[in-house]
This record gives sequence, structure tokens and C-alpha cells, in this order.
Amino acid sequence: MTPYGAYKIYIGLKAHFTTKKYDVFKNSVAGIPKTNATEESFEARKDKVIFDRLAYKYGDDVGHYFVSMMITNRSDIWDIGANHQGYLEFKGRRNNLIGTVRDDCTFYYGKSVDDLMRIKGDLPTLFKDWLGGRVSPEFVCLFNKKYPCFDMWAKDHKYDPIWKRAGLVITKYAPFVSPVEKTRNEINNLLERTFE
Repeated sequence: MTPYGAYKIYIGLKAHFTTKKYDVFKNSVAGIPKTNATEESFEARKDKVIFDRLAYKYGDDVGHYFVSMMITNRSDIWDIGANHQGYLEFKGRRNNLIGTVRDDCTFYYGKSVDDLMRIKGDLPTLFKDWLGGRVSPEFVCLFNKKYPCFDMWAKDHKYDPIWKRAGLVITKYAPFVSPVEKTRNEINNLLERTFE
């Protein structure tokens, strides 16, 4: 991975997670997002050294590093230490997706689907639990795939500033959480046993 390639991935993922219209999956060629950023504009940046470090440290996995940074709302690209910790947690959850979902299902033992989708106060329970760090973003996305709720929440909270920012992030993260069929079936079984 080149520093310029890392920069293009960063620009594409930042646009993906902060705007409604840009979709990194539709606007990529060979895994590199299409952007208007030129190599000359990159070379003129004062912070290009950070992309050099990140490209060297993470190589082809630099995209995962940026995704982990975006879903934890860490926008300071300079804070490599904190972002690296978020990246390690992200990789751990992704590498043990079934265990992550099982842990989050345990957190909701005895609850129903309606309990998680219900709006208590200003925001839905499941959404607040994710914001509070009590459940993983992967669980929220997989729950939404099984029991669609994001569209309903977006409709109910279109003027809520918390939903506008965090709801966009979790909605845009959902396509990144697509387990292979065997894992998907096991996760769906876990969700069904927990909530039905």
C-alpha cells in the first residue's frame, strides 16, 4: 500500500461515513475509492507523513483501520495510539463474529425484539446501548438485517442530531458486516433463539 493509496482510501471512507449520497462500494475500483484527489495535491499536504506511517504499519489492511476509526467516531487521524486500540478491538470483534453476537445476545437475555426496537425517551434501546458501548456495532447491524429497524428509526428521528450523525454511521457500516453464509446462518439462529 502506498501513502497516496492510503490517503485515497481515507478520503473515500470519510465521504462514505459522513454523507448520505456517497457509497464507497459503488464508487471503488479494485478496492480503492474513486476520488478527485490527485497525487500532486496529496504531496502538497502537510499531514502526508501520517499516511506514510499508516500505509507502512497496516499495509493492505489500512482500510479496516480507517473503518474502525470511523465507527468509533475517532476523527483525529493523528492519534494513532487510540485509533490503533480501536482497530484491535474492531479486528477482534470481526475475527470472532459469532462470539461477539453471542456476548451481545447474552446482554439481552429475557428481552424481546420489541424491547430493543422500542423507543424509550428519545432514542431506541438498541441504538442507545450501542452508543453507550454496551453492545457492538456489528450486533446492531446484524440485528437490523434480521429485524429491519434502521429505516423506521430514521423516519422517527429525522430531526434528532444524535441520530443524524450516529445513525448515518451505523447505517453506512451495515454493508461492511456481511458474514459468510455458514456464519450468517449461525448468527441468525442465535438471534432467533434469543429473541423468539
